[in-house]
Order: sequence, then C-alpha cells, then structure tokens
Amino acid sequence: MQTNAMKYTLLLIISLLLYGCGSRNKPSTETEQIAEPAEPIAIVQDTTDTEVVEPETLTIIEPTANNSTSGKSSNDIRFGGWTEKDWHDNDYIRHLRKCFDDYRENGVIPDIADLQDYKSLLANQFFMYEAQPFLLGGMYLTIGFINDPHALYDAVIYSHIEDVAGIQTVTGFTLTGFFKSESTSSLTKEEILEIIQENPDVKLW
Repeated sequence: MQTNAMKYTLLLIISLLLYGCGSRNKPSTETEQIAEPAEPIAIVQDTTDTEVVEPETLTIIEPTANNSTSGKSSNDIRFGGWTEKDWHDNDYIRHLRKCFDDYRENGVIPDIADLQDYKSLLANQFFMYEAQPFLLGGMYLTIGFINDPHALYDAVIYSHIEDVAGIQTVTGFTLTGFFKSESTSSLTKEEILEIIQENPDVKLW
C-alpha cells in the first residue's frame, strides 16, 4: 500500500510539473494582438486660410505694358511713355486747379489738403515750376502764382489705380498735401510770361 501511495504521489508531482511546464510553453488559445508597423507621421499644414493652387491650374502670363503682373511699379504705370508735353499738361495739374476753384468759389474742402491759409492766392493763375513722380504714388508738383512768382508752393497729388481684368489704369486723383516751399524762384513775372510765349507746352493754369 505504501508503495502504491508513493507511486501515486510521484505521478501527481510529475503531472503537475508537466502541466506547469506545458502552460508556460503552450501557445495561447486566444488570438494574439500583433502590433502593426507604425504609419509614418505626416506633418499637415493648416490650409484653412491658405488658397491651395494645384500645379495644373498655374498660368504663365507674359509681361505686357498694361498687365498687372508685368513687374512695373505703380509710377511706371502712371507715367510710362510720357512725353515732355505730358508733364506740362496733364490731369494732375487740372485736378489741382479744380481743387483751388472749388474751395475758393464754393468753400468745398478739397480732398484732404488744407487750403485755408492760401485762399487769397487761389484766384491767381499759377505756373508749373517742377513736376516729378512722388515716391508714395502720384505726382509732386512745385508751382508759383504769377502775381507772386518768387514764392513757391508744393502740392502732392495722389492718383488711384484700379486693376480690371489685369489692365491697370488711373481712375482718379486726390490732393493729399499743399504747403509753402522752402525754395524760392528768381524768375520775374515778365520772364515767366516770356518763357510761356516761347514754349507752347508751358502754360498758366
């Protein structure tokens, strides 16, 4: 009986050992979760406020004198191709004369320039002493009044450019500044009238 009990005990120990080892080496009956290779991390730029242009929609526009993509500056568009006559007779000077008349005759404040200190001069004709493109857009004029030719005055006239279907054109003018210049002229009234008589492009406004 003792021998049988010892055999039973040994069988039980062996069985436990076999079961224990088997449990460590036996594959799990449940499906194992195999980790898939990680996807590359993509850095996505927020394009909420950015217009995305597909390559096939890009259009190459050949530069032209009147095209907004020509690379010309605004003042090139304003004054490109001007002749000497254009500088003596143009809509910038006409706008300045109109501002003088509207303020003197009707009290209309011209654009944003203050002419109150110069109202007594505005009835007089003026001559153009110098004209040049203004860095911030438009024309910078230096003028003198014929009845007081030694004093000079500076005017800044901005011109507005609109782009319609790629064609840029000047559509209007604004007198943005008018003030007495620090420079003076040595010309007399008689000399100015003589210059005007000899040069048809020069005139009084």
